Amino acid sequence: MNLAYGYVAQTLQMHDELEAGRVNERRRNAADRRSLEGERADGPQGLFGRFAEWRQGRSRQRIHGLPVAH
Repeated sequence: MNLAYGYVAQTLQMHDELEAGRVNERRRNAADRRSLEGERADGPQGLFGRFAEWRQGRSRQRIHGLPVAH
């Protein structure tokens, strides 16, 4: 009977460790994806970004939204 309890406890512990490994892997993948998106945002800008800088006379980091005619 004690062997059965030990087997069940060991099986549950292994399952918990595998599940924790999967969760950590998902978190690591999400962090990698966010860092890549951040690098892309800081990377070279396209034609639209260059046009917006030229049109408004300021860098794209300082452009907030679209110009509005009042």
